[in-house]
Amino acid sequence: MQLFCLSLFSRLIYTLPCNTHQLVLGVHAIFGTHSTADIHLVLDLFVCNQEAQSLSEGIKIMNNPADALSQLKDGNQRFLNARGRILNTSTPQVRQDLADGQNPFAVILGCSDSRVPPEIIFDQGLGALFVVRVAGNLADRTQIGSIEFAIQEFGCPLVVVLGHSKCGAIKVAFSQLKNPVDLSPSVSFILESIRPTVEKLQSFSSGINAEGAIADAVRYNIQFSVEQLLVNSSILTAKCETGELKIVGAEYLLESGAVQFIED
Repeated sequence: MQLFCLSLFSRLIYTLPCNTHQLVLGVHAIFGTHSTADIHLVLDLFVCNQEAQSLSEGIKIMNNPADALSQLKDGNQRFLNARGRILNTSTPQVRQDLADGQNPFAVILGCSDSRVPPEIIFDQGLGALFVVRVAGNLADRTQIGSIEFAIQEFGCPLVVVLGHSKCGAIKVAFSQLKNPVDLSPSVSFILESIRPTVEKLQSFSSGINAEGAIADAVRYNIQFSVEQLLVNSSILTAKCETGELKIVGAEYLLESGAVQFIED
């Protein structure tokens, strides 16, 4: 019960003009506790509420690639440190505000893998990211159209092609080259889109071990999708040339939770 009251108190005082010293005095006065753990709990919740408000405001003013990329990097660091604040942005007021429109600051073209949800690994709440997901993070016509829509409709300054370690689609593409089996036409279409990356890698690294080949192929596939966005979309290319848009690749490491950005 006391934990609930402390949490409620931290949210209440967030709406008032007080500093951390006054906050500690308030904990003493209201709850009669001098427990260091209780005080740290309220301070942590207070900071999380402040950060959530900052995040909500930040989404509205994000307008350049560098700031957007920094926001994602900071979010991944919070995720790594188990200091995520996503839940604090899912308030009734936030949902009500977003019902009237969205203003995402970045587009994520990511893999459909259940272990790589962009909103969580970048610690971004409702309305922050425009996410397009497909097995193998491919940049085909449907995905490109979705990204162009986000850029034109919302003015997103950043597109991230997000792959991940130990990608299942890459593994199956390798397997199909060595030991092909019958697959559905739709699955075959996905694998055929990945095939150029896998074949290119095998052509000059035949001696590499299977695990190393897959790791390299993941990165090649990310870069290939970045290139496909620029080759097949005059809209994205034009935005990049004016500096309004930046397209970067990134790899999420399943083992550590870290996102490694592939920048020029």
